[in-house]
Order: sequence, then structure tokens, then C-alpha cells
Amino acid sequence: MEWQNDYQYTYAYDEMNRVRRHVYSREWGAVDYAWHLKYAQRTTYDDNGNATEVLDQSGTPYPDTFRTLKTYDSENLLLTEYLQKREAGAWLNVARHQYEYDETGSVVNHRRWYWKTSIQEWVLFSETLTQYQNGMLASETYVEFKENGDTCDYRRSVYTYDGTGTLQEILVQFGSLVSDVWWNDQRTVFSYNPAGLRSEQLEQSWDWQADGW
Repeated sequence: MEWQNDYQYTYAYDEMNRVRRHVYSREWGAVDYAWHLKYAQRTTYDDNGNATEVLDQSGTPYPDTFRTLKTYDSENLLLTEYLQKREAGAWLNVARHQYEYDETGSVVNHRRWYWKTSIQEWVLFSETLTQYQNGMLASETYVEFKENGDTCDYRRSVYTYDGTGTLQEILVQFGSLVSDVWWNDQRTVFSYNPAGLRSEQLEQSWDWQADGW
């Protein structure tokens, strides 16, 4: 009996010791006893150390190639991400993300688009609005849109803390933009031992017949 190869992971770095190329899922062939490349990732950085392009290649020999292009503001906060796929020698749009921040550098809005090839335009798919209170996450509101811009999904997660800032509950609700009414859906309740360590996590669903948890 002896050890048999399964996968190999290799890394290459630039002059600033940042990962420039990461090859993994390099599978060992049980028949030819050789390594077969399955996935590789190459990252390009700007002068501030921000990743500006991430190239992902998979398959043998890399028939599927994607890249993510990223832009940043003067504070090095991520502004946009563009996902593109390589086909017939050209880069084709797939998805787009855009981020907005508050004065502390926390994300307050995350919008997502997909590229509609038939009309050659970006179509807004969803956005997440985030609110904070006393520096802690207070709520996340997720809005999903139809192609015509109408809302088809509207839900939020509300975070509750005790006086020491320890998370007590995450409440998930769905609602309506028209009436601004929210209905309970699910919640997660956290318990802690005397040392302040989490001892229990209880997940519940709203019982509409009993009108309670």
C-alpha cells in the first residue's frame, strides 16, 4: 500500500509576494499517471495592490475562460465588477456589480445587472440596501426586479443586538413596496453561556395558521 496522488495546488507570486497565478484541481490521471490541468486563476493588480483583473480558466485545455474586471475609488473601495466570458476570440459581457458606500466605508448599496444579448444592454436584476446603527449591521433589504423594472421579490433581514452589541436575532421578512407592510418568514435566535460564548442557534419558520413561531 502506498499514497496515490489526487490533486495538486501550485502558486506563483509577483515581486510584492502577491498571488499572481493559482493553479489547482490539477488532477492525477490514474491511467497515464500524469497531472491534468483542471482549473487556473491569474490575478493582475494595480499600484495600490487592488486586484483589477481575475482570469479564470477551467477544463482541458481551458475551453471555458472567464474574467472579472474591477475598478476602485480613490480610497481603494471596490466600485464595479464586470464578469465576461471568452468566446470566438472576443470578450462577451455576462454580469455587472456596482457598490456604494457610506462615510465609514461600509457598503450601503449593491446593484447587480445581467447582460441581455438580444438588446445589447444591461438589465438591472437586483439590489441590496444595507443599513447600520452604532457601527453594527442593522438591516439588509433585498429587491429583485423583473425585466420591465417591476419588483418581483422584496425581502429584508433585520439584526437585533443586546446592550453589549451581541447578536440576538436575525429576522427575515418579505413585503411590498406599495404598502410598505412586512410579513414574518424566518428567524434565527442565538443564545450564549455565562462566558458570552454562543451556546445555541435556533432556526424557526413563521406558522401562518398559528400566527406565531
